[in-house]
Amino acid sequence: MGFRNRVSLRDSMRGIVEEPLLQLVPKRFDYIGNVAVISIPPELAAYKEAIASKLFSMRGNTRAVLNKVSKLGGEHRVADFELLLGETTETIHRENGYTYKLDVKKVFF
Repeated sequence: MGFRNRVSLRDSMRGIVEEPLLQLVPKRFDYIGNVAVISIPPELAAYKEAIASKLFSMRGNTRAVLNKVSKLGGEHRVADFELLLGETTETIHRENGYTYKLDVKKVFF
């Protein structure tokens, strides 16, 4: 499937999330290795699991979905995360010829 033919997360949640709330489904999310990170607004708390499942299925190698529940803070500038799906927040991220092994909940990346 080409880039332009991909269905957005918001579009794929149509029929699952009530129409008035659909506009609150985040347009963007990040992948760090095989961990998906998304910020789900409190108004969508009842749909967190459904959103996580859909996000999990959108990319074949996803092993965990995290909900970012706070802004960066503290000495190490780490946010708080809620593990929605998966068993671990540790991952291996490859970028520009480098390989990083990290725990997304413990480090700023």
